[in-house]
Amino acid sequence: MRFAFLFAFLFIGFVTIQAQENTDLKPEKQDQFIIDILWETFDHRPGDLKMKWYNYGINLAYMYDAPVTKNVSFAIGLGYSNQNYYSNSFLKHDTIDDGSNNAYWEEIEGEYRKYKVSVSTVEMPIELRFRSDPNLKGHSTKIALGIKPGYVFDVHDKFITREKDKYKTYIFPTIEEFRLMSVVRIGYGKVSVTGGYSFTPFFQEGNGPEMHQINLGISLMPF
Repeated sequence: MRFAFLFAFLFIGFVTIQAQENTDLKPEKQDQFIIDILWETFDHRPGDLKMKWYNYGINLAYMYDAPVTKNVSFAIGLGYSNQNYYSNSFLKHDTIDDGSNNAYWEEIEGEYRKYKVSVSTVEMPIELRFRSDPNLKGHSTKIALGIKPGYVFDVHDKFITREKDKYKTYIFPTIEEFRLMSVVRIGYGKVSVTGGYSFTPFFQEGNGPEMHQINLGISLMPF
């Protein structure tokens, strides 16, 4: 993670120099606010963990877009993301003799209405953007590649029984607090398709299954 933040620091310096050297470019306020509506899942799930098809997530980001050439720009910003994972298993952890914790999924016995794990993260998205020249309607084809260093500030689950009783847990010491996501976005005008993969595992190394977040969805860029 320290590499990611060092990269961000160098990126900011690079953008500042480029902006000074390209005084003839007039930065347009393009794709400053981004809304991602996502389907969420994990790779390398334990065999007995069954994820529901309706896992969902939402990302919100406000970006500063700095042009390098007519059709290429860098962008950096601040974002928030929330993922909701529905499954057939409780997320639990045991404390081992050496004081460390081990996370595992335990299948829920009996009938129940719903179980989910919710994760919220504050992020610093960094992107390299490519845009075609606008057509007669003023729309461009767009491609963005980037990373999102982030800090997980909230993890909790919710269990709803058959009788509609609700229970929440907020203590999950095995979740990796720092996350580094990759981002790919391809679209036209104000709508794009997007996808992401987490380079960092969901659990701390050695404290649970080596699962990585994957998402796919649609990005809306109203301005």
